[in-house]
Amino acid sequence: MRERDAVFSKGIDVNLLSEDRGIKEIKSKLPLRMMRISDLPWFECWLQQLRTEKKSEHTIRSYIVSIKTFTKTRLPNESQKVWEKSQNISVEKFHLFCNPDNGRIDAWLNEISKLRPSTINARIAGMSHLLKWIGHSIPDWIQRPSRSRSLPKTLGKSELKKILLAAKQSEDCLASPIVTIMLDTGLRVSELCGLDLDDIDFDDLSALVIGGKGEKDRTVLFTNSTVVAIEAWEPMRKTRLGLCKKSEDSRALFLSSRGNRMNPRSVQKIIDRLADAADIPKSRVSPHTLRHTFATGLLERGADLVTIQRLLGHASIATTRVYLEIGDQTLREIYHRAQKQIPLMEEFYSEEEIESHEVQIISTE
Repeated sequence: MRERDAVFSKGIDVNLLSEDRGIKEIKSKLPLRMMRISDLPWFECWLQQLRTEKKSEHTIRSYIVSIKTFTKTRLPNESQKVWEKSQNISVEKFHLFCNPDNGRIDAWLNEISKLRPSTINARIAGMSHLLKWIGHSIPDWIQRPSRSRSLPKTLGKSELKKILLAAKQSEDCLASPIVTIMLDTGLRVSELCGLDLDDIDFDDLSALVIGGKGEKDRTVLFTNSTVVAIEAWEPMRKTRLGLCKKSEDSRALFLSSRGNRMNPRSVQKIIDRLADAADIPKSRVSPHTLRHTFATGLLERGADLVTIQRLLGHASIATTRVYLEIGDQTLREIYHRAQKQIPLMEEFYSEEEIESHEVQIISTE
């Protein structure tokens, strides 16, 4: 009786008491909010939760990869785990399976420790979401590795001219409008593909991005260049409307040759072909490169970080601040360009005076 009273006082489910080889183990209780689904397969329930939170398909895939590697992690004397079978474990049993105190998370972290910091962080993000959802607190000893943030890849002026020329001369009717709009607005490729014609206000020169990253809506601005590009694309768009099989696709700004809404992979293929035509390595050009080029262009022309943050849709200004980390070569180019705008020293001093001044500097050193 005393043991049962002690168990109840600690808020632990008596049904989860178990004996293994004569040793009693007290297992943590499944949260009340999870009791209604305790007998259902955990994976389908968790997947539904991710979709309810409107996680992107990319995030969901990343989380699944993370948990898949975790479920295959074995403790001593355990048999090999099969992912297909692991998916069907009940919520209640999986709650015990991923208990942070049983050592499985430690073993899993050790297995992924040799991966790149960014990959480890992605794995931990998926694991953290699962633990929080199923009712476990995230252990303090789970530390995400710090990673050095690489500078955004941007196109130089000569490369930018080549890409624009290649887009203009391309036989693909989508090349020019896509490149123009991305350089004019800084849209993410997923946002570009999700853009509907009705989202664009041609009078206000703006567009409403619905459900951007983090499911946040925002307004982006553009210039007359985008208006001209869309007007040039409009006749071909009307032709492709007849091929649409889904009503939601008929609203899309950009349609493929089959009448489907454009997807990020198709946009990347267009950019790859433009890179080949412009004689630029494919690794140098991507839809995100155009977004970075848009941002750095604003910065060089005097835009402040808060403005750039809002136009890019960054949740944190710390993400935008990376554009301030200008490389040495870019710094030298800006310096020399600025120096050309002020009178040269030779206009005020003779060669003899300059040489004399240099000698004095050397002597003082």
